[in-house]
Amino acid sequence: MSDIDQTPAGQTESSGGMSQDDRNLCVLIHILAIFTYFVGPLVIWLLKKDQSREVARHGIEVLNFCITMTLAGVVCSLLAFIVIGLILLPLVGLYALVNLILGAVAASKGEFRPYPFTLRLLS
Repeated sequence: MSDIDQTPAGQTESSGGMSQDDRNLCVLIHILAIFTYFVGPLVIWLLKKDQSREVARHGIEVLNFCITMTLAGVVCSLLAFIVIGLILLPLVGLYALVNLILGAVAASKGEFRPYPFTLRLLS
């Protein structure tokens, strides 16, 4: 076996410099945010942040996005008393869903996609 083939199974380097395992974990972080909100991404981030810089970066981005969407949801809920919140709340949910899917697609290509209009509270 040559020196080139020395990477363990599942640890092949992609063209973006991320291993396939890191890429899969990054995609999982974005997808889990759709179904478990911040809990799934938080667990993966806490377990893998010291082992992979890319997983840590994607995890922080998704967690910041979840915090921002929570704040937007609270504001929309308060605005529901004057009806505009009833219109804005589903739009915020749709915005979150679309951005999480786009983030997962970018992560599957080994890319990092920062979420627009996100408060950077965690670093």
